[in-house]
Amino acid sequence: MRSFIKKQTENLSGGAAASSALLVGRLMVGLAFMALALGQIKYYSEFRDAMVFVSIPFAGTYCAVSLGLNFAGSVLFVLGFYARVGAALLFLSVLPMLAGLVFSSANSLCLAACLAVAGGLIPYAVFGGGEYGLKDVSFFRKKSAGHGRKIHPAERRHRSL
Repeated sequence: MRSFIKKQTENLSGGAAASSALLVGRLMVGLAFMALALGQIKYYSEFRDAMVFVSIPFAGTYCAVSLGLNFAGSVLFVLGFYARVGAALLFLSVLPMLAGLVFSSANSLCLAACLAVAGGLIPYAVFGGGEYGLKDVSFFRKKSAGHGRKIHPAERRHRSL
């Protein structure tokens, strides 16, 4: 199983087209969550009332935790700095709402949208956000001993061939 995940990760980060697609997807999803977080700040009481309306348990607590998860996760996810952690935080922010919608008689369109968003975040949480991101800026890279720079996994593959 571990070799399968490693192979899939190599396939995802293998080319410029794949990395560009991951970047565009990361920006689209992350900016949507960032807009949601800013809307939650601006219209906090209305957001809490909407959560009560769709029968989300502990709506006040959920709103506060969701705001923190959405904001922190979207910043990490959009910047590509610990994109896996950002995707996991965003996934966690969707789970309580998803659970509340499954067990309520709320709109099935809301349930479908939450399922789609949660499902779209899983590959990012498992495989990462691609090669383009803040983690690739040399300031954030660790220097490897002896070489003066960190060797990228793609370079390591080519050197071993």
